Amino acid sequence: MLSALFASIMDIFLAADNVTLPQSVVNPYFCTKASGKFVMEFMRKKIMLLVLGLITSFAVFAQEEPIDENAPEPMPEAPTRNFRIGVRTGGALSTVGQGNFINPSLLFGLTGGINARYKFGKIHDDRPEAYRFGYEAQLNFVYKGSNFKNQNTEYNKVSFFYGDLSMYGILKIDKQGYVKLLAGPYAGYLINSSVYIKPQVTQDTTVLKLKDMDYGYGIGLEFKTRPIGFQVIVKQGLRNLNDGMNALNYPQIMPAFTGGRVRNFSVEIVLSF
Repeated sequence: MLSALFASIMDIFLAADNVTLPQSVVNPYFCTKASGKFVMEFMRKKIMLLVLGLITSFAVFAQEEPIDENAPEPMPEAPTRNFRIGVRTGGALSTVGQGNFINPSLLFGLTGGINARYKFGKIHDDRPEAYRFGYEAQLNFVYKGSNFKNQNTEYNKVSFFYGDLSMYGILKIDKQGYVKLLAGPYAGYLINSSVYIKPQVTQDTTVLKLKDMDYGYGIGLEFKTRPIGFQVIVKQGLRNLNDGMNALNYPQIMPAFTGGRVRNFSVEIVLSF
């Protein structure tokens, strides 16, 4: 059953490569707002399909753990074995997609914070990562936003500084627990935002009208050995953050704001300790 599911996902992923792009995308002289939106949605779908394909492939090859009669008995649940607090740090590739902003592209930023994890069930001292289920709360600060491929005197970057709380359920995928699936919601609070006008290297004085609270979901994989873990998590914002950004309120900004949606999208690549 898992093999069939994996094959279906990969068929969809490969089919995406054979999509015939519209003339407005192929020919730059016919580039329009619609074509930019098509490209960004195309990229997002491919990233999500790739993550799902990786998760399913690990599940296909995972098997039930063999019973080792000589293995020591698992220890009973205890705070020192089942609960852990750690730190995490890394980078994030992000964008706001096509909507209010024109010609978006990826921006590299930094993220870091603390995490608290609870492991359900009894834990083997010699296999501390072999628990089947867990739960993790992450409190992070993250710098994200988007670059834009615009001309001189036009905006070419927006940056957001967020404090966010992520709550992930954890599922063991392989036998030893070195590979785990993480999935769950997140909520973020906007601390600061900036817009940059090309060719300036410092932020513009323009204040962007954005909603303070963001929320969405995250899904990803963790590769864990003691004492370091490596996480790749895709986060998709669900809330439209635009709170009045349009051409009427910002006549000085070019290209003109459309009044469309602003939603965060990011891929976090993080080390956890």
